[in-house]
Amino acid sequence: MKKLISLILSVIVLVSVCACGKKSTPGTDTAVNASVDVEVKAEFEQAINCIDNGDYKNALVILEKIPSTYSDYENVKKTYDETLEKYKKEYLDEAKKYADSDDYENALKSLENIDSRFSEDSEVKSDATKYETAWLNKQLSSFDSEKDYASAITFLTNNKQRFKNIDISAKIDYYKKLYKSQVLTEAETAFSVGDYQRSVGVLQRGLSILGNDNELQSKMEYYKDRFPVNLCDLSPYQKKGFYYSDLSDFTDVTGKEYLGKYIRGYYRSGYVSSDSEKAIGIYYLNCEYTKFSGKFVMKSPSYASIEFYDDDTGYLLARGELTEKSVDGVSFNIDLTGVKFLRIEIYSMRENVALVEARLYK
Repeated sequence: MKKLISLILSVIVLVSVCACGKKSTPGTDTAVNASVDVEVKAEFEQAINCIDNGDYKNALVILEKIPSTYSDYENVKKTYDETLEKYKKEYLDEAKKYADSDDYENALKSLENIDSRFSEDSEVKSDATKYETAWLNKQLSSFDSEKDYASAITFLTNNKQRFKNIDISAKIDYYKKLYKSQVLTEAETAFSVGDYQRSVGVLQRGLSILGNDNELQSKMEYYKDRFPVNLCDLSPYQKKGFYYSDLSDFTDVTGKEYLGKYIRGYYRSGYVSSDSEKAIGIYYLNCEYTKFSGKFVMKSPSYASIEFYDDDTGYLLARGELTEKSVDGVSFNIDLTGVKFLRIEIYSMRENVALVEARLYK
C-alpha cells in the first residue's frame, strides 16, 4: 500500500514539473508586442504622411487596418475620425462650389459619387436634399413663368426616380390641379366662341396627361353633344319648289368662296309652285336646338329674300333681303328655343343665291 501511494505521488510531482517546463521565458511576450508595435507605428506614420498630402482616402484605408491592440490605438481612432471628417468635407466643399454658382445638377453628382462610408451620413443627406430641392425649383420656375403646367407634370413624372431625397408626389398633384383648371378654362373659352373642335381637343389633350378624370370626361361628352349640326346634313321634313342642298363650291359676288354644303332655293320661270314663287324647306328639330346661324349670299347683283318661321305657330323668326348693293350678304343668329319645326322660305328669280354656313346648335 505504501508503495502504491509513493507511486502516485511520484506521478503528481512529474506532471507538475512538466507543466512548469512549458512556461514562457520571462520577457518573451513583451518582446513580441514591441516588435508588432514597431510595424504598426510605421503604418500609422504612413497614414499620417498620406493625410499631410491630402490623400485622405488611402489614409483611411491604412488606419482601418491597424488593430485595436496597438498600444497607441486611442490616437489612431482620433486620427481616423478627424480624417474621415476631412475626407467628407472634400465632397461637401466640391458640391457647395457648384451650388454657389447655381449648378445644382453637378452639385448633386458630386454627392452621388461620394465614398460609401458617407452614404448614410446625416450632413451629406441634408445637403443632397437641399440641392435637390433647389435644382427642382430652378427647373420648375421656367414652367411656372410660362404657365406650362403640362410640361411641368411631364418633367416631374419622367424624373421621379431621380429624386432620392425628396418626395415629389405633392408637387405632381399641385401641377395636376393647376393644369386641370387651365384645361377647363381653355375649353370653356373655346366653346363660348363656337370653337367646338378646339374645346374637345383641349380636353382630350388634358386627359392624355392627367389620365382618367371624370370631370374632364364629362365636359368632353357635353361639348361633343353640342357640336353644331350642318343644316345640309338634315333632310327637310317637307320641301316645296326648287329647294335643295348643294355640295359644290359657291363663290359670292365679292369673290369669297364657300366650300360645299349649302342650301339653294329659287323660282324657275314658267314654274308655278304651290306656294307662289318661293322655295321652301321645313325641318323637324323636335326642340333639340337652341340656335341657328348662317349667311345668305348671292353670286351676282340681284334681288332675293329669305325668311325663317316657327312652322307650328307661324311666328316669323327672322328675315333678310339681298339687293344689288348687298354685296356682303346677310348674316343670321336665330334663337330656336322651343322650335319643333323650322320653316325656311327663299325667294329668288334666279339660281343665284345660297344659304351658306347654315348650322344648328344645341
